[in-house]
Amino acid sequence: MKNIVKITLLLLTVAMLTYSCYDDKGNYNYTDINEVGIKLNETINVQLPKGDDSTLVEIVPELSQSLLDNESNLSFLWTNVANISEKPVEYSRQKICSLYIKANSKDFKLRLTVTDGSTTVKWYKEISLKMIPPFSNSYFVLQEVGGNSILGVIDGEGDARIVIPNIYKNEIGTELPISGRPIALVGNETYGSVCPLPESLYHLYGCNKKQRVITIITDQNAMVMNTGNFRNIHSEYLNTMMKCIRDFTPAPQKLLSVEGHGEMLINNNKLYWANMDGYSLFRTVKMNDSDTFTAQNVGALGKKGYIVYDNSKQRFLVCLKGSDFYYETNYNKAIYNGSSAPTDNNGAILETIGKTDVENKFNPDHVEGIAQVLDIISGGEYFTHTYACAIGTDNMLHIFRFNADGWPASDNIARCDDYFHVTLPEGIQNGKELSFAISSGYNGILFVAGGNKIYKLDTKRAQPKLSVIYEYENAAAKITRIKFKYPDSYYETQYKYQLTASVDNGSDNSIVEISLNSAGDVSRDNKGIHEYKGFGKIIDFEYSFKFTYY
Repeated sequence: MKNIVKITLLLLTVAMLTYSCYDDKGNYNYTDINEVGIKLNETINVQLPKGDDSTLVEIVPELSQSLLDNESNLSFLWTNVANISEKPVEYSRQKICSLYIKANSKDFKLRLTVTDGSTTVKWYKEISLKMIPPFSNSYFVLQEVGGNSILGVIDGEGDARIVIPNIYKNEIGTELPISGRPIALVGNETYGSVCPLPESLYHLYGCNKKQRVITIITDQNAMVMNTGNFRNIHSEYLNTMMKCIRDFTPAPQKLLSVEGHGEMLINNNKLYWANMDGYSLFRTVKMNDSDTFTAQNVGALGKKGYIVYDNSKQRFLVCLKGSDFYYETNYNKAIYNGSSAPTDNNGAILETIGKTDVENKFNPDHVEGIAQVLDIISGGEYFTHTYACAIGTDNMLHIFRFNADGWPASDNIARCDDYFHVTLPEGIQNGKELSFAISSGYNGILFVAGGNKIYKLDTKRAQPKLSVIYEYENAAAKITRIKFKYPDSYYETQYKYQLTASVDNGSDNSIVEISLNSAGDVSRDNKGIHEYKGFGKIIDFEYSFKFTYY
């Protein structure tokens, strides 16, 4: 009976409470909270100084309040983001945090605490500071000023980038000690040994450690330098690299560096190959049947070798030479150091392309109507395709495509698997002024620059044609060179979607970096285009960074 009474009382209590809720007149007083919004970039790139210098970094937050207009009610505290066992370090009690960053500083995080004095409510925001060592993420820019070579740099990343038009003179104190008219700039992120052993064992086998370099090429010489300290790698420049060649006269035209396969040099229309070992000792490239050829252009055949255009016989040739680790460790160091006599042997061998059981789309042994092969570039997924871009005697753009999967011989893949030609862009009178680019991020899409425009050439269409994706604001300007930031990696990295162009404005020339989407169009992000001015006549540029596998 007692339990029944308890249950009855409980039901009555619930009913009364329910009734009181429905009878609520809503006579309550609410107070709005002054909400404080803090806007900060998630990351700030800090360009580290050299030596004992310091870099001033100022972090300016953007604040908003829902109820108040001025900020007199707010107080600020900047501290580091510490572990639970660490005591936070106070940096500032001002709205703007000013920090002096020293060389060799490590990445760290800051926390901004904003206290509203009218409510004592605290609001928080964190920001990461990423340290960028000097010349670790840089565009090097080769310029021609008064007939001389000038090396400039765009150093750093994002908002921390700085432009130094003559970085070699700034760092070394003299102008570039290389003669001749500048014609190209070539970079290599892993210049050095292809030895499969850990680098800690390299000294046991005479292998060079990997380093980042750029090579300045003029019509008289080639100069290889380390991108971190601008040290010359080869004492006598090109003559040092050509120790194995007798009666050599420097007249370089093109240098190609292919990761894992070595370097190809066209000098006075002759072709030379060097192992990828850091010594760059070039040897003569020959035909496998003692035939003769004249090298007009050379490009990578994916990761398998090289495609060469022989303009003396209007044909394409192939070289499947890879690096020879045994030859590298047993011969090149001794020759380089002068303890062994140089020999011009074990060079690369060229051969005709031929065909598999699948018919080629064009005859590589004789291509008619070609005035000049302008460039040979490799890209697409797994670097399957190589494109020879040529200007024809009909003043049209001719594209010859090679499939690297055709080597070794395949019974279902043509080695020369496509050919097409398109009309030159409107306003382009001389196709030799065009520049080409490709990366591993795009299958069947090439990029072409002419005049003040960059075009996308989608070869997957039934009728390939050029479509404008970017137009520089000055109609009289000329885009002289385009390259992808780093197109040579198999790994998924944003670099292979970032296209860079050099722009000739007549004066105050610039480098423009453009972010593309996966379709090959310019990203709609407002921050997708950056321009860096302050250069002379730009001949070429190259992006150099500390390579890491993604």
